[in-house]
Amino acid sequence: MAYCAAIASLVELLEDILHLGRYPNILLGRDQIMTSLHQKFTLLRDCSQPKDEHIERRIRDAAYRAQDVIEFEISKQIESELGNSTHHGGIVKIFHKLISYCQNVEEEEFEEELLKVAQEVEAMVEELKKPHDEKSEDLQPSRYRSSSPAPKNTLVGFDEELMKIKDRIFGGLSQLQVIPIVGMGGIGKTALAKAVFDDPNIVEDFDIRVWVTISQGYDREQVLRGISQSMGLMNDVDIVGEHYLEERIYRHLVGRRYLVVLDDIWSIKVWEDLLRVVPNDLNGSRIVLTTRLSDIASTVGFPTLHMPFLNEEQSWDLLKLKVFGQELGPPELEDIGKFISSKCGGLPLAIVVIAGVLSTISEAPKAWEMVAADVDSILSNDECLPKVLSLSYNALPYYLKPCLLYMASLPENYEIKVSKLIRLWIDEGFVRRFSGRTLELTAKEYLEDLVRRNLVLVTKNRATREFKGCRLRNILRNFCQERAVFEGFFHVMPMRDYHLPRVVENARRISLYQIRPSESHLHDIGKLVRTVLWFDEISDFDTIKLDSLKLLRVMDVEGTTAWPIPDEIFHMFHLKYLELCLQGLRPQVNLPPAISVLQNLQTLIISSLSVGSIALPPQIWCMTQLRHLIVSRMTLPPAPATNGIPVRKLEHLQTLMTVENFICSDDTIEIIPNLRKLKISCTGNEDSLAEVMYWLDNLFQLRQLVELKLVLPCIVDSIFSGFALPLNLTKLSLGGCKLSWQEMTMVGCLPNLRVLRLREDSFVGEEWIPVEDEFLRLKFLSMERLDLMHWRAESFHFPMLENLEIIKCFNLDEIPSEIGDIPTLLSIDIYESSRGIEESAWRILEEQVSYGNDEVQVCVHS
Repeated sequence: MAYCAAIASLVELLEDILHLGRYPNILLGRDQIMTSLHQKFTLLRDCSQPKDEHIERRIRDAAYRAQDVIEFEISKQIESELGNSTHHGGIVKIFHKLISYCQNVEEEEFEEELLKVAQEVEAMVEELKKPHDEKSEDLQPSRYRSSSPAPKNTLVGFDEELMKIKDRIFGGLSQLQVIPIVGMGGIGKTALAKAVFDDPNIVEDFDIRVWVTISQGYDREQVLRGISQSMGLMNDVDIVGEHYLEERIYRHLVGRRYLVVLDDIWSIKVWEDLLRVVPNDLNGSRIVLTTRLSDIASTVGFPTLHMPFLNEEQSWDLLKLKVFGQELGPPELEDIGKFISSKCGGLPLAIVVIAGVLSTISEAPKAWEMVAADVDSILSNDECLPKVLSLSYNALPYYLKPCLLYMASLPENYEIKVSKLIRLWIDEGFVRRFSGRTLELTAKEYLEDLVRRNLVLVTKNRATREFKGCRLRNILRNFCQERAVFEGFFHVMPMRDYHLPRVVENARRISLYQIRPSESHLHDIGKLVRTVLWFDEISDFDTIKLDSLKLLRVMDVEGTTAWPIPDEIFHMFHLKYLELCLQGLRPQVNLPPAISVLQNLQTLIISSLSVGSIALPPQIWCMTQLRHLIVSRMTLPPAPATNGIPVRKLEHLQTLMTVENFICSDDTIEIIPNLRKLKISCTGNEDSLAEVMYWLDNLFQLRQLVELKLVLPCIVDSIFSGFALPLNLTKLSLGGCKLSWQEMTMVGCLPNLRVLRLREDSFVGEEWIPVEDEFLRLKFLSMERLDLMHWRAESFHFPMLENLEIIKCFNLDEIPSEIGDIPTLLSIDIYESSRGIEESAWRILEEQVSYGNDEVQVCVHS
């Protein structure tokens, strides 16, 4: 939702000015108008969604206009400050064209424009306060009726799920049982519930069957009417009163075996209200409910049935059935038919829509090929599928809508790292600030909410079961992409856009992929663009006229570009997120001091393919807004910096990796007190590493550190005498430390440790005997390339271990059989290790199965 994102971005800017003291000069004499704008737009942000799309566009445009005016003025002031600064010297030349770009907005014009925006917003606030008389169609009584909602339908691809539901329905339990079915819109929840509802054995076995479709507009009295009508109790539509309806329903169900289906629940209140009218007579009555929201399904307190997407074979079977019925169809259509069904992403509703089109055309391969080339367009233009998906989208809180739409700007089937997605959301301004909690934690909760709503697909999990990778299903991505483009939220430019569409001129965000520079005219993509996401492999930035992007906020270039970084990037004072991938055969390069001009920068990511170490300038210690500093290999200057460069606390810095030969001095600890993730790589000979080794003891002072990866050269011996680790660590990876196994106590005593990765030469020696009362919370243990021969462990040494991973440990004789007795153990993964390890893993599995434990999985990877 573009207007939500526009308000969020503006409110964040105003809070920076009013509450955080950023840009103090712009506030001089203007605090009243700035405060007024902040109050009004905050009110618009927190109020309910406007019903009129025209009002949404007006709000969006007003927020954009205010942000543009303020940021133009900030840029002018920065240019002036740099011009008067002798300290920045050569840096000022990169801003010599900035004033002309800022359209020469004079001070009077600046304040006048903000006043106009404030007046317009005031009018919109008053307009939104007016009551709206329209009534949602979801509240109409006609939606709450049926004995069976639609004609019979053949279910394809869900035989296993159907059997599971029948087993629970006909299971011997006499207690009232509830069967929640959860999944994405269009995945077949209703079809599955209907197959159960109409099953002849169920029709015969139950005295009463009730089907009620709820949908989003829940009205308690109307639902009660729907239940009564479904049971044949009501003919007089004038009867009113919830209490009367409840009593009638309860009395009719008492003593009878009933099946109630509540289809499409959006509120847990539906379930809570139903409990008041259904008796539990211990006669095997059942309730089936379908919902898109996992939270609702889990709240009812019964095991949830999650609807899977169809695989390719099942998708083709459903398409054939819908097009040809029980006939086989022409064999020459099989290949193209399978391709068409695969384009539907395993979503049954999408397959049914495409089947409807195929049923009306010739059974000639060329006709089907034309459909295959236009599947996305057909699905987008169909009334049914967008309507189903829009229900899920419209039900989102306002702050989740831009987060979901943003994911649709990524290429098809693109898996994004959760950590990266969260950083982008934050730097775009989508995530609200709350006192006492980090933006990253709030953003994680946003993502978890989208996953629970079955909108975002988790593709990878971390060892701690946290989300690691995610993406959108293509069907939902296409829906969100069209919605985003329509609302002016972002514009996507894939390969087929050979010429620049006019809509891009006013676009705020642009996503580029499969671009052909020779055919695409991207030089003038608009001076108001705030985000450029570039997913192609590129050799340089010539395709885009960078000096026109002074107000850019996010630049993510995943493709490769040659060193050096273009000077124009250092013009972008408002930049908050910068990610580059560099190429070039150089042992070391120097990041220019001009990077410090980007005082708004929160995320800096530089990956390199063939470039060696990247040396950061002393000015890096002046960038107080940095939250994440991620470079493939970097060297940091000592702190405090020299040459009169001011040093301030980097209180927001959470991520720092990968630092070569990190000098963790007392001054460094003071500058980065809130660091949470740190990756250190040490190189060189023993003499040159002496200072680095000396300062490693200081890591203990990083009180907020939760993740540490430390890799030392194997040439270093016995450096860890008296070494202590930060007590808050939850994840630890060690390599090359050459510790003795007796020194494992310093790791085992960490009270919050969940993940431990022991890499090559992290610990040396033939035997490891763990100590009791250590590793009390460890869930994941990885052992790689260790020279360990004997591991003498009991189950109580790792009381909460869930996953054990052993990689290329050729000397280890076996996994202790007692590991299998750990009650929480879920998996053992073996990669290219000794035969003794593999055989002991299989013995553990066999023994656990004999005990009736089917939870443990063993995988041996060749």
